[in-house]
Amino acid sequence: MSRNRISFLILVMISSAVFGGSASGVTEAAIQADSGSLDDSIICFVIRTYWGHGDTWGDKSLRRILGSLRNQTVDRWEALLIVMDNRPFPELRRIVREINDSRIWVQAEWINFKYNPKEGGTWAPNYHNKLYNLTDIAIRACPTRSRWVVVTNGDNTYDPKFVESVFAAPPGVDAVAFDFYSRYQRPTALPCERFEEGEGMPPCKENEMRFCQTDLAANAYLLNRLLAENRRFGLVDPGGTHGANDGIMAQALLAGGWKVHYLHGRCLVNHAPSPQQCALAGGVWDDTVMYLPSNFGGACVHAKSVLERIRAHPSAYELLELNVTFDRDSFSYDQYPFIELKCLRHSNRSLWYPMETYGRVCAARVDWASIPENTPPHPWDGWVPKPEIEAHHRRAWVNQGDGDGGVGEEGEEAQWEPESEGDQKTPSLNGAVRDEL
Repeated sequence: MSRNRISFLILVMISSAVFGGSASGVTEAAIQADSGSLDDSIICFVIRTYWGHGDTWGDKSLRRILGSLRNQTVDRWEALLIVMDNRPFPELRRIVREINDSRIWVQAEWINFKYNPKEGGTWAPNYHNKLYNLTDIAIRACPTRSRWVVVTNGDNTYDPKFVESVFAAPPGVDAVAFDFYSRYQRPTALPCERFEEGEGMPPCKENEMRFCQTDLAANAYLLNRLLAENRRFGLVDPGGTHGANDGIMAQALLAGGWKVHYLHGRCLVNHAPSPQQCALAGGVWDDTVMYLPSNFGGACVHAKSVLERIRAHPSAYELLELNVTFDRDSFSYDQYPFIELKCLRHSNRSLWYPMETYGRVCAARVDWASIPENTPPHPWDGWVPKPEIEAHHRRAWVNQGDGDGGVGEEGEEAQWEPESEGDQKTPSLNGAVRDEL
């Protein structure tokens, strides 16, 4: 046997010992080398914000999300801020300057007037796609040592173990999906009662990586693969009127063989507004408006406004008090034996439109069995391929029962490898190829 052959075998043996003896391990090593070492790589948070997240005219939520990142147990992250509104955000520079953290920086401070959100009281044509095109540009501005990218809004918050949990994902996965607190928790269940704690109820909304069952802020994507495949949020919804590009993108990635690591039962993301945070803030959850475009999913309101409505129309409303579901190992919630929520709903059940509004594709796992057989077709049914719905219905829920949540994986076993330099083809999403606006 020649010396070169022996050297080659030794190299293979070393690779197998270090990377688990599989092609996926070698691919993982290549990705790590491209993104920086494991100790050097970071998560790039693309934070979409606007003046309503500020201090004077807003709700101070931008400071909260940045504070939640600075409180992470692992500090391997950077936050890239992009203003997504045609109205200036004059406080942005001051907020960033006062926080004084070199990991936080502004990528785009103001957008053109052409990004007018409303025309005649409704969403302007292609408005959501325009914002997602800006998001795609921001993703491509992430630092070169970014291993993961998380796109989020400026009013969300993250549990201190979020970054740690992303980096703890097993080798070879392309995405990490977290369950999350959301106003869209069990949207087809009874108003208010959809949040109630009970046997078999998940602590928050389950992330299924598909339309109506995921959230932009709750997914970490492998940045190198996202860029190599030219995945763009602005291209996945050709009509541009739905605004659900995050769910459609998640479906496209699964169809493309991305391997997903799920952290079920762990609620490390708070998508504002959520009923849990509303309860702790002393607000009242208004579920009478969850079917209205202006307050889709419900809203957290002041108790005074609710009392005024009840006094004016005492027979029109029901005010419920119930204990909401929550993950006791998230957001320091372990200090609460329970979280009690005051929730408003219509007394007249004919004004409840859960299935008519959201359809079967938005039903939570625990509500599948209660969906009437004669449920009429819904416009959103076509947004999720039927085989994918059936697959989700068949998939068993994994629960460890030890407080750590369930962990599952999904996707093709074959691992992604970067294309060679000679292959200049650009992959498309769902066959949609559009120019960036």
